[in-house]
Amino acid sequence: GVEGVILWSLLDNTHRRLSQEGYDPVFLRRGRQLLFKEVGTIRLVDVASGVVRTVLSPPPSSSFIWVGVGPGDRSLCTVRTAEEGDIWSLSLVAPTALASAGH
Repeated sequence: GVEGVILWSLLDNTHRRLSQEGYDPVFLRRGRQLLFKEVGTIRLVDVASGVVRTVLSPPPSSSFIWVGVGPGDRSLCTVRTAEEGDIWSLSLVAPTALASAGH
């Protein structure tokens, strides 16, 4: 099989490799650039020039597993996995309610 990010032309049935590795490409609105993941890093390729650059590198011992683009290509949403994690706690009770309840 063909690996990496490949741009196929339906017009003339040709293809061009945009990256040697990479997966889950997402076109930006204008179609001139696309984001993709490569070894846990988020990369951006200019479709016309083929220039690839790193947009976001994960912290050590983690990787990005999903990337999405917000309205107008102005924001980026990601999901990241990590070998070690933090435990977070959220209370839906207002702090003043806790104090009056004797907690």
